[in-house]
Amino acid sequence: MPVADLYLRAERRGRREVLGEIAQVPVDLALGDGRHASQARGRRQLRHGSWQPDSERDRLQPHRRHGQGGQVGAEVRDLDWEGCWNARDLGGLELADGRRIRRGAVVRSDAPDRLTDRGWAALRAHGVRTVVDLRDPGEGEPVAAAQGLEVVRVPLDRLAGPVWWERWGELDGTPLTFRPALEHTSEGVTRVLRAVIAAPPGGVLVHCAAGRDRTGLFAFALLASLGVAAEDIAADYTRSGERLDPLLRARGREREVVAIDRLLADHGTTATSCVMQTVAWFRAESRQLLDAEELKALHERVTEPAGS
Repeated sequence: MPVADLYLRAERRGRREVLGEIAQVPVDLALGDGRHASQARGRRQLRHGSWQPDSERDRLQPHRRHGQGGQVGAEVRDLDWEGCWNARDLGGLELADGRRIRRGAVVRSDAPDRLTDRGWAALRAHGVRTVVDLRDPGEGEPVAAAQGLEVVRVPLDRLAGPVWWERWGELDGTPLTFRPALEHTSEGVTRVLRAVIAAPPGGVLVHCAAGRDRTGLFAFALLASLGVAAEDIAADYTRSGERLDPLLRARGREREVVAIDRLLADHGTTATSCVMQTVAWFRAESRQLLDAEELKALHERVTEPAGS
């Protein structure tokens, strides 16, 4: 593998480990006065830090948001799992035919490596029985198997390959990568969708490190394939930025969302517009990540019966 590619992969992993670590910031700091870091730093200046949680106070206490009535917005779907910050259920999102994704069928999140006992209990109570880990081998701590859960590993970064990283790696951290990923390296995403279909009874949790980039690509592919509206797919994607933002702010680092917005602006778009445009391309091109039988099986696996 070219040295440049090895460097890029190491840089990407380092940034993700930083995001994984700052996800353990005390909630009173994370929800401070809302001020941003005073000096902008590019997203690629984030580096692996040495901070680790060393007390109960340093464990994550995600903020709670309660929905009203039949709302199924991203905030309502947030899950309060102690030790995860960016977990949410994809249930409740509506398909074009009026059906909805079933609550508890598929959950997306950041890495569950530092879930507390209460966090693991909440995960099980939510019905999760299978975990699909999108990280590369050696990235993070795969602890789900020790919790008695079925674990499937699909290393999306590695499956993309060095040629893809050489060409599109600088767009990492933005939805600008979604189209080239689906055009040129869709095998990995298809494997994740098939893992959801083939999972034993129970809910499926899909995660990477921060729960935004690789997990965001999976969620995009799942929701676009099922027929969820473009604006709902975009809102689900941008919710990750909203949830990760306080953590970056609390660590005194440049808010990564700002750096991402800047990169998107350089390409004449926003996160919301980019996701919606990619959905339009996906459907105009009639992109098929699964064959007809597999797509039918995916619907049966994750959606509520018609008329329910």
